[in-house]
Amino acid sequence: MKRVTAFMLLSALGALVSATALGQSVGNYAPVTRTTDVTYTSIAGTGSSFASWRSGTSVDDNRTAATPIGFTFYYDGQAVNQFSISTNGYMDFSSSTANGSGASAYGYENTQFTSTTGTLNAIAVLYDDLVAPAAGNTVNDNFKYLTTGSPGSQVLTV
Repeated sequence: MKRVTAFMLLSALGALVSATALGQSVGNYAPVTRTTDVTYTSIAGTGSSFASWRSGTSVDDNRTAATPIGFTFYYDGQAVNQFSISTNGYMDFSSSTANGSGASAYGYENTQFTSTTGTLNAIAVLYDDLVAPAAGNTVNDNFKYLTTGSPGSQVLTV
């Protein structure tokens, strides 16, 4: 009998404590902020447009022709000096001439980054099946690149 009473008392106390914990108001929390000490600077007005796109001016599933970086960059132990970008949110350093459409390598399928015959030598920060805004109905209005700095400390911004 004492065990049953003690169990019921502990159960009631547990229910009371958990009910109180669930009663928090979001007004009690400060907004979340994040700082990186890096200032965002747009290159929309100073960057260069890409010389050519493999699928014309399509803002969906398109990829640039190889574009010079302006310096040698080591990626995964390999020296590279050119890159391509995709309207699907990635940049690659491959020699592939794929146009970026379809579900195959350099296209829009997420699984292509885990395939040995898929999208290789890529940085995929925003990767997914994206469609760029059709501002002016041209990809060159949406994508720019800029190489800055002096030799030894150059930066490519896309």
